[in-house]
Amino acid sequence: MSPDRRIQSERQRVDEFARRALSALVHNLQLQKKHIQGTQSRLEALSPLAVLARGYAVVTRKDDGSVVSRVAQASDVMNVRVSDGEFEVKHSR
Repeated sequence: MSPDRRIQSERQRVDEFARRALSALVHNLQLQKKHIQGTQSRLEALSPLAVLARGYAVVTRKDDGSVVSRVAQASDVMNVRVSDGEFEVKHSR
């Protein structure tokens, strides 16, 4: 085989390897992007603001700011945090 022919043949091999490497890289990046998007979606669903947007609220005692998770923890004045803000409530026993 002539030197010119051999050089051309080797160039074609290098070009094919480069094409395959690029294709593999693009495929890997697409997989990583889907993985990141899935993780992002799960994190957004668990976000405290997303939970509030679904209709839940966070109730805290006005006096010490502790979270109220049981009736026995209620105080006379409490703050209620919802998705678009906060308001105060008074508890009558």
